[in-house]
Amino acid sequence: MKRNVIVFILAVLLLASLAAPTSAVDERVIVVLNGVTLSPSPAPFIRNDRTMIPLRFIAEAMGYDVEWVSGATSLITVTDAARGVTVIASVTGDAFTLSRKVGDDVREIVMDVSPFIEDGRTFVPLRFFAEAFDYVVGWDAATATVTLTGYPTLETARPDTQFSLLGDRLTVRLPHSAAVRDDIAPDKNFAVGATVLDFNLSTEPFYVGASETFAYSSGDLTKDARLMIDSSLGGALSDYAISMPVNVASEVEYVTITPTYTRHDGDFVLLTSALARMPDKTLVFVGVYADYAAARGDENYARLAGEVVATLKPGAKLTLETRARAVPLSDYSLDVPAGYAAARFASNIFTSYALNKLVTIGESSPQLSISLGAQPVVDDDTEVKPTGFVEDTILGQTVTWSLFQRDVGAFDGGTLATAFVPIGDDGQGVNLAAAPQSEADWNVIRGIARSLKLK
Repeated sequence: MKRNVIVFILAVLLLASLAAPTSAVDERVIVVLNGVTLSPSPAPFIRNDRTMIPLRFIAEAMGYDVEWVSGATSLITVTDAARGVTVIASVTGDAFTLSRKVGDDVREIVMDVSPFIEDGRTFVPLRFFAEAFDYVVGWDAATATVTLTGYPTLETARPDTQFSLLGDRLTVRLPHSAAVRDDIAPDKNFAVGATVLDFNLSTEPFYVGASETFAYSSGDLTKDARLMIDSSLGGALSDYAISMPVNVASEVEYVTITPTYTRHDGDFVLLTSALARMPDKTLVFVGVYADYAAARGDENYARLAGEVVATLKPGAKLTLETRARAVPLSDYSLDVPAGYAAARFASNIFTSYALNKLVTIGESSPQLSISLGAQPVVDDDTEVKPTGFVEDTILGQTVTWSLFQRDVGAFDGGTLATAFVPIGDDGQGVNLAAAPQSEADWNVIRGIARSLKLK
């Protein structure tokens, strides 16, 4: 077993201050680590509804080295070098705060119990310690047994935990270590435009990306897959293998689209994907990706990707809303015409909204994107200059659309229009970006933008 390095910086005075007397009755508990029953000495026990266990024992049982370095007060640093996980902890009064950092992502957990010294040993709350290192913690009250299931390897990982995609349009099973990176809470007014689920196996990163195509099936799912390859995936049809349609619970049907050779975009490679036809005939795309350098030549990646796609099932939200309606946008609302789907997309900076006219796959969808925030800064030296301008009235203000057209004056697939509606004096406002496919689309999109109003 790989032995990771855990460096704990605990001041002697801090440990002394955390010492706690033994309660009158401490319930004993059994701990099972990856199927093996442990025999720590002293034995773990339940105190104040928390399972406490000797720190050194559980760390070494998990395969970690424990190094104690005195000198810093109230600070604990935990480093799992093999997986790039750093855990930083601090003690404030009776609360034990744990921050887990992976790359630039920091997740903070505040624990409601503190470690303490008893009979010369430091005890820690087992659940918080184990979950910080991605162990799944189970509890059997009948036998007072805690089960710890460790981080899976690429060879042993199986899709065993269900996750929702696109606001529960579909579900998929992934290894338990998966985490949502880009998603947004379901809302009856909006579709979820995209979901990204990350999961790491040892040092090998995977992710599952799901997205609405905002397109209807042509009626032939195999033909839909060919059009998807041509419009979005790139390469020739001969570069992919398309499966026979798979029917799931008589509600959803999908085909798999698998590259016949290694295709990669930057650092990641598409292992396999699925194009699913929902009951309302709209199409959803789901792809499984992995690190290109690691996945090249390793059949375990393809195996796991195939197993993940095979777990696709219908969710609770099987249809997109396309009726004419008013939808809320933070403090605003706007009117969406019939035939358009309203979706939200999550980002690290803000939430954006998109209105897409549903079309048959292979056709280009007219779109209006909306985000609330500062006006984007445009470099004056950029080679892309507006080809024209159109004045409009939005939120009671005169607003100028900047047009970027491949053929000046032609509102076709080569047109992009942007506008900014300022709100107040702090530089914030509403950003609009339109992609009409015809002059009729342009007039509809302008009508949608003009309908924007305060609630």
